[in-house]
Amino acid sequence: MPSSPTPPTRTERVVLRIIAGGALLVAALALVGAVFGTVSLATDERVAVPGMLIGNAETPEFTEKSVAIVEARYESVGIEVTGLNGEARAWLVTEHLSAALLTVGLGLVVAWVATRLAAGRPFARSATIALGSSAILVTASGLLEQAAAAIARAEVVDFLGSRDITAGGNADNPSYEGFVAFGLNLDLAPFAWGMALIVVAGAFELGQRLQRDTDGLV
Repeated sequence: MPSSPTPPTRTERVVLRIIAGGALLVAALALVGAVFGTVSLATDERVAVPGMLIGNAETPEFTEKSVAIVEARYESVGIEVTGLNGEARAWLVTEHLSAALLTVGLGLVVAWVATRLAAGRPFARSATIALGSSAILVTASGLLEQAAAAIARAEVVDFLGSRDITAGGNADNPSYEGFVAFGLNLDLAPFAWGMALIVVAGAFELGQRLQRDTDGLV
């Protein structure tokens, strides 16, 4: 006759509860940071915009001091803008909230799974649903963050005056540096994390079935 699963030891339960508490703390801090960050982006007169992409960037002069450097260029710069319009602020807020949503969601999922493990019943239907939901959350929020970042910076360039401040060239100056009107650095890591979490959710689903079959035989 199959034996019942061995419950976690006291030490294991303590460690798992510490992990759950730490995950909840991280989620709470991310949520608080999201609120303060949103208020700052929406109301501050001066708004910091990091990661503004530069096109046709000139070679930094200090790199000429080393003969080992054969090529150098700036790829992005952080700026502070005053009087930024509402469209750009809205996309900056979307970028900020997407990053915070990812942290909050993962923190809650880790806390839930750790709590189930501490209770000795990890293979519950709710754990599988939580892991599957987190896979969707990781993929969606990661891609939304990247898209919002690109659109926000395009809106900032448009606000600053795209004709005057973007990179380009003309008859007098075939290549001059400036901001990139629109640039998207697509990172597929959210897809990879999402697929990994789906695999883990599948493993929990199989574990749930085995646990149910074992309970029926005991």
